[in-house]
Amino acid sequence: MARARAAGVEHIVLATSYLAEVFEPYFGDGSSLGLHLEYVTEEEPLGTGGALPHAAPPLRSGPPDPGPPSPGPGAPSRPARTSSP
Repeated sequence: MARARAAGVEHIVLATSYLAEVFEPYFGDGSSLGLHLEYVTEEEPLGTGGALPHAAPPLRSGPPDPGPPSPGPGAPSRPARTSSP
């Protein structure tokens, strides 16, 4: 999160499911990091990236466009590119 803030990010939405109850007590509202954090909890596990549709409503964008949200550690942040035949 410190790197995101250093890159100019001010607002982060954490889409959580597994161990969701540990994030907000640890990070709080993000003000100590110079951020505004919002939490979206996936009530029923939908698999990797399943919480992303729930995270979309609180997302904000502006110049420059932030690109797609990352589904978290261990998952690729962008789909693999394939070459055309």
